[in-house]
Amino acid sequence: MRSKKELEIQLSKIPKFENPKAELEQHLTPADLASTILWAAYLSGEIEGKVVADLGCGTGIFCKGAEVLGAEECLCIEIDLEALNIAKSNLNSGIVNADVLSCPLRSVDTVLMNPPFGTVQRGIDKKFLMVAFSIAKEVIYSIHLFSEKTEKLFRRLALNYGFQTETIITNYKMPIEYPWHRKRFYEMPVQVYKFKKIKQEMTGT
Repeated sequence: MRSKKELEIQLSKIPKFENPKAELEQHLTPADLASTILWAAYLSGEIEGKVVADLGCGTGIFCKGAEVLGAEECLCIEIDLEALNIAKSNLNSGIVNADVLSCPLRSVDTVLMNPPFGTVQRGIDKKFLMVAFSIAKEVIYSIHLFSEKTEKLFRRLALNYGFQTETIITNYKMPIEYPWHRKRFYEMPVQVYKFKKIKQEMTGT
């Protein structure tokens, strides 16, 4: 893969949800946003040769990108079997049909995710992050609905788990589309966070 643009073009071919489920807050990650996140992680040495996981992977856009960029393995974890079958047709990765919040998960190097925003199930965005903090050995990239209050909460939560927080994309307008929407799509402002594990310095005795 020679450039972010080339990656974006490849990711734009990932199929959409055939039947997006509002109760799961399913929203497709746009190819331009996914490629920006993946390329940043790749340039930081957090994809190639790494074990990666996408929590709530949907149709598999992050895992597809991770495969293309040389991840050792990418675990695509999704509760919705219909969406997972779409992902399966495009991936060589490990496909796991499971509830992220209740199944035991192995440790990985990098987590990439576009979790539910918490507009239907209040607090589910925080719960997804807590799972990510518990399994990520190095870094997490996560997309969340924009809110100053939420950002403060996530920064405190990250420190409690031993992660430092960086906002890498601010106020991106994500399209949200469901069949009953009167407009072609709605836009929601989101932020992308990078949570990096804080390394413990060795002290002499």
